[in-house]
Amino acid sequence: MSAAHSTKDEWLVGEGEYEGHRLLVRRNVGAEPMAGNARYPFKVGIAIPFLAPQKDGMPGKDELQLFGRIEDLVYDFFDAKRRGILCLVIITRGMREFVIYSQIDDITELIDALAGHFPAYDFQHIIEQDEHWDEYMRWAA
Repeated sequence: MSAAHSTKDEWLVGEGEYEGHRLLVRRNVGAEPMAGNARYPFKVGIAIPFLAPQKDGMPGKDELQLFGRIEDLVYDFFDAKRRGILCLVIITRGMREFVIYSQIDDITELIDALAGHFPAYDFQHIIEQDEHWDEYMRWAA
């Protein structure tokens, strides 16, 4: 792996509450040395509502397994191809969101692939400039 894209696979898990709802956050602490790297100026958010959330907004066992497969595809598209770094996984209010810092600002190929593999799900996404990794740093504080 090149020094320009060198992260360890280290994650911290936090739990709390957001707007009265249970919140789980996984933060890739291995990405901290890359925070603010000009090579990854785009923040990509991919939010996917659960089909059958539990009362606390968390996924059931079946969806948890499916979302593991979805996460693998997201990871492969960004990290494995060195297009970006998966930095945050946020679960709250009946959905899971992946936050990636990326070199690219077009993820149509990924969204189409996800929709093809998991047609029952609604893959919502947003891409915005975040050169200083402000969102990542908020969760690190």
